[in-house]
Amino acid sequence: MENREINLMLDIKTPIHAEVYSLLKQHKMESRALTLTFNMDLTKKVAALSNTAMLSALIVTEADWQQFSKVAFPQSKKVAYINLNTPIDVIEQLKKNHIKVMADVSEAQNNSGRPLDAEGYRAKVKQQQLDILITDFPIEVHGAFIERE
Repeated sequence: MENREINLMLDIKTPIHAEVYSLLKQHKMESRALTLTFNMDLTKKVAALSNTAMLSALIVTEADWQQFSKVAFPQSKKVAYINLNTPIDVIEQLKKNHIKVMADVSEAQNNSGRPLDAEGYRAKVKQQQLDILITDFPIEVHGAFIERE
């Protein structure tokens, strides 16, 4: 697998993070993994497993950001998973601190399971200052951005 361009977004629903990280190390995939966490206790536990894989935390409030900023983990490997409730001033603090910002388009919930038009994707990325966009329609999203070049 190490010769293939494969990246993993891990949304681990049961407490098997140590076993998953062991497999990532075994298959030399740590540097291509991004683990999602949705509460700070889990974020801290996962941070202790590896400083090579990227780690996201749900950041909705200033307090969330303050807690995440104190997690002992390389700043360059931290990702803030934001949503529409995350205030713009918190997003600006994340960007100022060189934290990658990520959000889900949630087409199933927001657009009856259909892709947005190209401008919808571009507007979301601009509005939320996103570095990573989660979507069910990667080909359409790619098209939305290459047609502007």
